[in-house]
Amino acid sequence: MKDRDLVLKGVAAWASLLGKTLDAEYNLANAEQTLWDLAIDGQDFVTAMENEHKRLERARLLHRGVAENESLPQRVRLQAAVNLGNSYDLMGRELDAMEAWSLATRIDPDFAMARGNIGTALLAVARYVGEHRSTVIREAASNLDFALARPDELVRFGGSEALKHFKKARARIKVASSDSAKSSPGSEATWPSGYFGWCRKNELFLHVSHRCLRVDTKLLDPLFFARLNARSLDEGEERMNDLVDAFNAIKQAYATARYTAWLAISQADAQREELKEARRRIAFLDTLSYTRFGVRTGLAVQAFSAATNVLDQVASFLHLYLETGRNFRGVYFRTLWHKRRNRVMEPAFVTRLQRSGHLNRGLLALCDLASDLEQDTLLAQLVDRRHAATHRFLVLHDFRLEQGEGPWVDRESWARFCDELLAVLRIARSAIVYLVRTVDIEESRTKHGEGLVLELPLSLMPDDLAELD
Repeated sequence: MKDRDLVLKGVAAWASLLGKTLDAEYNLANAEQTLWDLAIDGQDFVTAMENEHKRLERARLLHRGVAENESLPQRVRLQAAVNLGNSYDLMGRELDAMEAWSLATRIDPDFAMARGNIGTALLAVARYVGEHRSTVIREAASNLDFALARPDELVRFGGSEALKHFKKARARIKVASSDSAKSSPGSEATWPSGYFGWCRKNELFLHVSHRCLRVDTKLLDPLFFARLNARSLDEGEERMNDLVDAFNAIKQAYATARYTAWLAISQADAQREELKEARRRIAFLDTLSYTRFGVRTGLAVQAFSAATNVLDQVASFLHLYLETGRNFRGVYFRTLWHKRRNRVMEPAFVTRLQRSGHLNRGLLALCDLASDLEQDTLLAQLVDRRHAATHRFLVLHDFRLEQGEGPWVDRESWARFCDELLAVLRIARSAIVYLVRTVDIEESRTKHGEGLVLELPLSLMPDDLAELD
């Protein structure tokens, strides 16, 4: 009923029932989500981000827990997964939303609501993959056609508005249903077991949809913003060159972290004789606690730190691009949209996150993702792990130990650390995609001045000149 005081009473009531009823977590998640919805409805995104974001994060943690709880009824799990995806989609995080909706399709492969949502999300992000745009759009059409073939299920689950929403999205796509049905996404089985197959399996390419990639696809990391506008003749090309090279540096850092991770954790190809021999020639003392020390393990730790550092580079690029005036030494992803001891949003961000103006959904997504660091989320845990690897001592074990984190030595099992490494790579990938979306939205609203308008990519650097040996 849009009464905040009543919803707060509901939150307290459901919280008191946790562990006592099966649906307490689900209803508490909905109540926390409602508090966030009321905040952005009445205060817009800026004030809500400054004061109420913890509500949104709690709702997501609870919804994910319900969706992954196999002891709960399937319908409740499906609804929780949909609500989780919707919470990300609301904040411009389509990649995270599609991951949540994919969780629903793993629960029920024929779940029409999730397939329709995935179709609309693909349609929204198709423009960011250059020559792959038509393939992603066909995939979007295929998902929407699947959902629309089950109208009764859509209405039963999401109401008549969901059916109208999917019909409207499908009407924007000029692809016949027969063509979308014939679209054959790239299969994991067709990929070799080497580096590119590993990237495809773990969905680590800088691309919005891995299903449309094939072994013979020329560019697997096609992501780039479409253009840059020089606002005056005085601005010249220097700023544009800085922006292009800075973004190239981000892609380079991500690709290097990804390749290093493959060298470290791939079972088939990473265990090369050179790595084995390098390990044999280094002396390590054995504490009899199943510790792992060697080049491969060190590569994994380095890849983890490098992938996490990409997030700070994304933050630096954003402040460079928006010319916020923030000192580069004080720019970190954790404080992307506010200063370290002050949760007041940067003025340059405020005008771009107000619904009354022109909401930049890419920037909104980055601010939302950065706010994950302020709660007990996976991202916050991963960044804390990076701090241990950089400033303390991260020690990995073949078997999980009880002692865990200490003041100087942080211990983790190798298997869990490999999962964390893949997770931080996927988060970095999402951040880069949202950064590109931020720039594209901003550039599309910039009026052409007297300066240059550079359509990007200007030209791809030739392979024989990219790195001179």
